[in-house]
Amino acid sequence: MPHPAIESILEDDELAADILDMAASGKGLEKARQFNIPDEIIERALNPRDQSVTFDDRPMTEAIVLEVGRPVLLVRQDTFETPASGVWRQRLSASRGRLEQILPSVGRIEISNHPDFEWAGTGWMVTEDVVVTNRHVALTFARRNGNSFAYIRGVLGEMSARVDFKEEHDVRDAREVVVSKVVFIEEPVDGAPDLALLRLESSTGELPAPVALQTGKPGQFIAAIGYPARDSRNDERAMEKIFGNIYNVKRLSPGEIKDYPPTADHFTHDCTTLGGNSGSVLVDLEMGNAVGLHFAGRFRQANFALKAATVERYLRKFRLTVAVPAAPPKPVPQIDDEALPIGTYADRLGYDEGFHGPGFKLRLPSMTRTLRKKIAPTTQARRPGILDYTHYSTVLHSDRNLAIYSVVNIDGTQLRRVPGSFSWLIDPRAAVDDQTDNELYKDNDLDRGHMVRRLDPVWGTEEEAKKANRDTFHYANSCPQVHAFNAGIWLKLEDYFLDNAGAELLRLTVFTGPIFKASDKEYRGVKIPREFWKVAVMVVGEGSARRFMAAGFRLSQADRLGPFEAFLLGEGRTEQVPIPEIERETSLRFPQIRAADTLGTTESAAPRVIRRLTDIILTLPARETRAKPKRKTARAAR
Repeated sequence: MPHPAIESILEDDELAADILDMAASGKGLEKARQFNIPDEIIERALNPRDQSVTFDDRPMTEAIVLEVGRPVLLVRQDTFETPASGVWRQRLSASRGRLEQILPSVGRIEISNHPDFEWAGTGWMVTEDVVVTNRHVALTFARRNGNSFAYIRGVLGEMSARVDFKEEHDVRDAREVVVSKVVFIEEPVDGAPDLALLRLESSTGELPAPVALQTGKPGQFIAAIGYPARDSRNDERAMEKIFGNIYNVKRLSPGEIKDYPPTADHFTHDCTTLGGNSGSVLVDLEMGNAVGLHFAGRFRQANFALKAATVERYLRKFRLTVAVPAAPPKPVPQIDDEALPIGTYADRLGYDEGFHGPGFKLRLPSMTRTLRKKIAPTTQARRPGILDYTHYSTVLHSDRNLAIYSVVNIDGTQLRRVPGSFSWLIDPRAAVDDQTDNELYKDNDLDRGHMVRRLDPVWGTEEEAKKANRDTFHYANSCPQVHAFNAGIWLKLEDYFLDNAGAELLRLTVFTGPIFKASDKEYRGVKIPREFWKVAVMVVGEGSARRFMAAGFRLSQADRLGPFEAFLLGEGRTEQVPIPEIERETSLRFPQIRAADTLGTTESAAPRVIRRLTDIILTLPARETRAKPKRKTARAAR
């Protein structure tokens, strides 16, 4: 017989049927083939009519089913992957807005001066400056000291703790906040809730919002948000199958509440968890509130959580105000299309051609005559046809109603962290009909994909950085992309260039845009680009040896489009391609930097698949030097 977690999936008729369909059709369960388990074994094992088959190939068969039936989804840039299961895709899509509001409020509890551990578990905001976690997490670094609590002094000195609300896979950002006080750690006695409260230092900046509390019930769909760590108690191959050998980063794991006894402090659930999930928040998918605090469990078996009512009881005991009342939150409204007053743009100078210094003026790309005719007109007089923002500019296509390209100046020495996402804006300097607005993105899994990455123009003075951050949220700077499509290598290219190009000045110019093709499929009146391109340009070398260096890239989401309703998450295929190939596919021209291409200067240079950042070629070929003719001496002339 299958274990309890598999039984939960079998009892969910809709989910079991979805997995059966994936196995029968061969369109899913890719990892089953990786581990040499035929899809038909999964199909027969899940088919309730076939009583002769059980999960004999344990634990791998079970792990493969759990990967689909109880997935663990990576969280990146405060959003989460789209699961392979169509059922979970639908359930989570309806809850995505509510879950994304909570993701920034969950952090990893990290320890300084501990001899063995760098981090201890998960915690989440429960009041405006207090994080709740488990007792056994807090006891890693703190102990009772009379009527209060103090950090432990170890062989490396006094320990301390902080909460990093980021720690996402392949994301370099951090949001660390110091734990200023251990408010309370419950006594480790039988029956006492596994709970601790930590106060954060609030003077250093705005803290994430607290999570609302509500009661739960059996069968309620929930999601655990936390930081699963490798757990030696479990089968290594099964964990590799589900977690892909990626641990210690933020994950979202959907499941459901199992038993919810009315008089107990705790309940059981079946979300996939590991050791580092201690202290995870359990969120109701329908309402977006916390129903519990995860504190114990075994991989692929029952998990235990404290009820939200138990957490609230402790908050009131210490007179801590529950900042978000335990009542159904208002529905997350659809983002309305807005427009700033046109005068707001008067000081937006946009892309600077002289950004790289004297002698290195980098002009905007030229175009074929056919493409030039498709430039959407603008009311901007300084550079007609170009929409200038803070540190970047965009050119719109009048037929496709999307950016032909966007270009940004990035000053790596002046980058700032400016928090905040905003509603998207219609630019009043271009016709509304030439911009693709929110009608395309409502009630589906399409992202407004930034062409200029939000972080790239955010540099300079604090005022400039804030303007640049706000300016990136214009529809003119977006293209429809499969959810989280550009969250992998594509997202990190700019950082990689700044870190590894060996430039004397950490200045980078990036051109980005879609590749428009007549065969692109139409959705809601907009043809969705299958591929995108990027060209990164720097000046490298010193003194008289300084010169441009450039690299071109292409990213495809073609395999992920299909019928729109069946979009799947994938980072896509990223390639380094010769700049002449990008020119041919886009009808743009980059004459200044063709010879600066690190991949080669001819169209015959082969594209290079980029699986990791170190696959990128960043070395320019040596310059050819011609031998100078010997000067005739006076003696020779005679």
